[in-house]
Amino acid sequence: MSWYTIKKFIWAQKFRFDLGREFLPYVNFLLLVVATVGTFKELLGLSGFYVAPLLVVCTLFGMWVFGLVMDKIRSKQMDEEEWMKRSVGFKWHRKSKEELHKKLDRILDNQESHRS
Repeated sequence: MSWYTIKKFIWAQKFRFDLGREFLPYVNFLLLVVATVGTFKELLGLSGFYVAPLLVVCTLFGMWVFGLVMDKIRSKQMDEEEWMKRSVGFKWHRKSKEELHKKLDRILDNQESHRS
């Protein structure tokens, strides 16, 4: 096996791990609810039957509010801009596009000068 094949295989496994990692917050959330039901049951004086759904609803609402704030500050767009600044492919594409625009401007200028 070549080094490129090994590197490609490792990268594919990393990609699969990253996809699976997206599920991890849900597991953590479930474990958090299970771990805190007893504490909140004593604190609120309610039975565990009511505390667990209350924690779930409050946490989901909190996640929604946090998502709303992140949406308002345009966090995904800022992430994308940062990735584009660091991307070698995007830098090459932008440079090629600028060169193409310069060539087109020169062609248009030459056409206008020939018409005059």
